Amino acid sequence: MKNSGISVFVIGLALGLVVGVGAGAALALRASPAAVVPSVGKSEPRPAADPARAAIAGWRGLRGADGSPADFATRADAFRALLARLDEAQFPGLLSPLASSKDATEQRLLRIGFDVWCARAPEAAARWAAALPVAWSERGFGWSDFCVQAARAWAERDLMAATSWACALPDEELAGTVARALIGRVATQDEARALALAGGRGKAFSRQLYAEILTVLAKRDPAAAVRRLGPLVWNRQDGWDLMPGLTAWAKLDMDAAAAWVLAQPMSGGYSHSNVLWNMTKEPAAMLAAVVRQPDFKGRQQVLGSLFFDWGQDKPEAAVAWLRGVEDADLRNALVEQAA
Repeated sequence: MKNSGISVFVIGLALGLVVGVGAGAALALRASPAAVVPSVGKSEPRPAADPARAAIAGWRGLRGADGSPADFATRADAFRALLARLDEAQFPGLLSPLASSKDATEQRLLRIGFDVWCARAPEAAARWAAALPVAWSERGFGWSDFCVQAARAWAERDLMAATSWACALPDEELAGTVARALIGRVATQDEARALALAGGRGKAFSRQLYAEILTVLAKRDPAAAVRRLGPLVWNRQDGWDLMPGLTAWAKLDMDAAAAWVLAQPMSGGYSHSNVLWNMTKEPAAMLAAVVRQPDFKGRQQVLGSLFFDWGQDKPEAAVAWLRGVEDADLRNALVEQAA
């Protein structure tokens, strides 16, 4: 009986060890990642597809019933529907490939897309257009036109922000073109701010902005506007950028307007007569105003040019005016000069 008791004890102890080892092993398997047996037939979940990217890809792959590329009308209709679905942040990815294409059809689609973008997010559209490669701007589709269009739309929401951005564009030529489209509106609201923005860069930039400001201010007081800003805008050639102010001034005081022009320097073979001729539709009044400027050294030459141009247009009226000139020496000199 003693032996059998020992045997039962040994057997019980052995069984306890086996159970204990088995349980420990099971716990170890559960605790160790390397011991986990991978499931069969399962894969990691894929990220959800981008619906916008899929929609753009679907539009780009449009085909007709015969499998050939879809015609423009079909593509344009689908393009407009696509634009309505896209968020503004997705416009650059859609329009940039069109902007880099030389194909006329792609350019037409670009215009459609850009119009929509300007209406929805003009600031973003303006910044995108201004950042386009210069190589694209050198083609004839009008790089600056896109910038101006977007800047004008932006200005409807925030005039000062749009104009400040335009004036600060790195390309000074583009900056002048875009800012010129906005600076007149700034001048109507804040003249000092407009003048400060106009004077912030190089001479060519400033001159064209001052011209726009002058045009706005001349609506209130042309003489004051021309006297104040005219010297900053005058280009020593044709005075064309001052013409709105000069024309308005001439209607009020022909003599004073003519005297101001005659006092400005000219260069490059240009004559004061070119400016004076474009200032008014009343050549007789302009000729009379110049006659009343005896201290101007080039008076006879300017009168001769004006008289000649008028004679080419309306000879009978020009001759009738000449007959009324009281100064016989001047009258004979003009006849000789016109002959």
